[in-house]
Amino acid sequence: MRDRYVLDAINSCHTPDALFNLLVEYYNGQGFGGVCYVAPKNMVGEYVLRESGMPQEWMKRYRENALHRFDPIPGMSFRLGRPERIDDLLSMLTNLTKDEHCFIAAFRYSGLTNGLAVPTYGPFGRPGFIGLSQCAHPKLLDEVDVALVSAVAQQFHTRMELLQIDEPPPGLSPRERQVLEWLAKGKSQADIAIILKIAPATVATHVRRLYHKLGVHDRIAAVTKAMARHLI
Repeated sequence: MRDRYVLDAINSCHTPDALFNLLVEYYNGQGFGGVCYVAPKNMVGEYVLRESGMPQEWMKRYRENALHRFDPIPGMSFRLGRPERIDDLLSMLTNLTKDEHCFIAAFRYSGLTNGLAVPTYGPFGRPGFIGLSQCAHPKLLDEVDVALVSAVAQQFHTRMELLQIDEPPPGLSPRERQVLEWLAKGKSQADIAIILKIAPATVATHVRRLYHKLGVHDRIAAVTKAMARHLI
């Protein structure tokens, strides 16, 4: 895909699968055979991992053993705030825990080649990490337009986050919306029961249903996600 069209094409995608496939097509065309996208869990969304062209044994191990818990690479990339060669980024990692040391040792033998670690930042406070590897030729990292690679990654992550928020909102009942609005104002469940003149147990039931529909587990996450999706 031509460079001048890719940003417009990203904005035209309407599903996460189509969006990621477009990203892979673009970076494959730039010479990167491996593409990985990671977004950590936060109050707006769950942990996300998408990949294409990465060593499959390594990715299977990564998923089955939830190795993202010990992976310091995205975190370092976010702290740097700039694209960095993966080998250079690894050399910057210090003060690692035992589990992180084990992860890095396994990572070095995973079959992944040197590449680029690209941090991105989303509209709802969640960063995203793009890992590019399996280079088509040894000089690719010297020749690639890093600024353009980073711009595409940022546009992709922003669109991915917006697609998540653009999903149909959960169907909240009028009473559930009332409870949600009072939660957002900092009222306790006991306070809400008095304000709405209903039993505390009824408020608790509404709160449980709200959490389930929003896919969250606490008040702060519920309010944050509801605000991001313009429910309150």
